Amino acid sequence: METYYSPEGNAEVWAARPPGYMPEADYLALNPPPQLSFEDLLQNKLKKVQMARRQKQYGGFDVEGTKYDSDTVAQLAYTKLEAHLKENPAYTVRWKASDGVWVDMDATLFAKVTTAEKAHIALCFAWQEAKEIELKGCGTPAELDNVSILFGE
Repeated sequence: METYYSPEGNAEVWAARPPGYMPEADYLALNPPPQLSFEDLLQNKLKKVQMARRQKQYGGFDVEGTKYDSDTVAQLAYTKLEAHLKENPAYTVRWKASDGVWVDMDATLFAKVTTAEKAHIALCFAWQEAKEIELKGCGTPAELDNVSILFGE
């Protein structure tokens, strides 16, 4: 199966070339895709960095080998738990740390979780800032392409 372009410019997959259709290579040679400006390429890469940071930030963090959720729902739950613990420092609750993982959450464990969460968020934003600085220092599309947006690199 190959891709052919109709006379209207629609890409379609066919086993054989239909009458009036153009092979993909021929169509693209006559109709090259528009070239993005350097600023557009930079903005696209910056958006990808932001998405990578969000995936990492909301993908959870570990405390003593246990993964804890860090999405917005979890953040709201941590805020509510903090209020309960302020009212009653001896409060303990069965807590869903992440999918399929349950813990007995008390003030001691909560302190460890919130410390790890803050460090996790700080790390995510520090990585994003460093990548933004690196990307804004690029002067060519090739330099932009060479900047990895894999978290931790």
